[in-house]
Amino acid sequence: MKTKMTVLLGIFFLTLAVGYAQAAEKVYNLKFSYHTPPKASLVGAYFNPWTAAIEQASGGRVKITHYAGESLVKAKDQYDATIAGLCDIALVDPSQTPGRFSQMEFDTLPYIFPNAEIGVQAYWDILQKYSVNTELKEVKVLGAAMIAPSNYAGNKPVQKVTDFKGMRVRADGRTESWSIEALQASPIEIATSDLGTSLERGLVDSCFLSWSAIMSFGVKDVTKYIVECNIFSRAWMIVMNKKTWDSLPPDLQKVFLDCSGPKNSAAYSAANEKEAAGAKNAIAGSNKAAGKPPIYVLSSDEAASWKTALLPVWDKWSAEMEAKKLPGKAIITDIKTLAQKYSVK
Repeated sequence: MKTKMTVLLGIFFLTLAVGYAQAAEKVYNLKFSYHTPPKASLVGAYFNPWTAAIEQASGGRVKITHYAGESLVKAKDQYDATIAGLCDIALVDPSQTPGRFSQMEFDTLPYIFPNAEIGVQAYWDILQKYSVNTELKEVKVLGAAMIAPSNYAGNKPVQKVTDFKGMRVRADGRTESWSIEALQASPIEIATSDLGTSLERGLVDSCFLSWSAIMSFGVKDVTKYIVECNIFSRAWMIVMNKKTWDSLPPDLQKVFLDCSGPKNSAAYSAANEKEAAGAKNAIAGSNKAAGKPPIYVLSSDEAASWKTALLPVWDKWSAEMEAKKLPGKAIITDIKTLAQKYSVK
């Protein structure tokens, strides 16, 4: 009897061990969807090393396939596609769905952050405080990405605020449209993927993009004038499908958390911002070779006048939030406090 019981127990524990081994060996093949072009600096400086770090730390049990440039899902549909399981991980741009993620639509407020490293840490903290358990409760938030501030690229020269009057400027979202209107220009909603063609055909006169985006979307080839103005930032959330997250064993969830979060988001965003300097130099060289004017840098007086014209946009955003019974004033106060906090080394 004891011998039979011993055999049964042996079989039980062997089966249990095999089950654990099979679970440990299972490979999770995940789809990562984003709108950024595959050759953009954000992909090389952030997304590629981030997913590589996860794959390595998982011991090969996680494989992440990239779908760049809206090849799997359009930018405006990334969040819904993640919930539906069309992708496992996605880069979500709140400005693509105005009003849906109201509390996170502050990244394009003018002159809000000095750089991406400081900005993304503040962005992460605001995300955790106001949106993770409300606007983003349907997904698992893994990280955030912020790119270097945007600059002017267009076919009309600008230096003073008055130079924008009557101009048609490409807009990406409500808050950016307000800034363009504050410059007395007309905002025209155009998808980033269509921007190069729209500029070439004269459907718009100009746009505001980071150095990397001016390069990767071909904007430098269809515009004549570049102005370094660092007008506003762009930030995005990196989210995972909840079912995918729940299907991961605890040790792999820990891998994702260890490789993601605020510190890694800041480090990767800072690395991308450094690459932006290279993009700026490449644009300057390309423009010189094409006989275009050099990149214009705003004087201190010009920069001050731009800020004077644009800073009321903060009040407009806050007032709209408060009208919706959302904490617009509190978020603005937190942004200022956090920007100061992360600016102190």
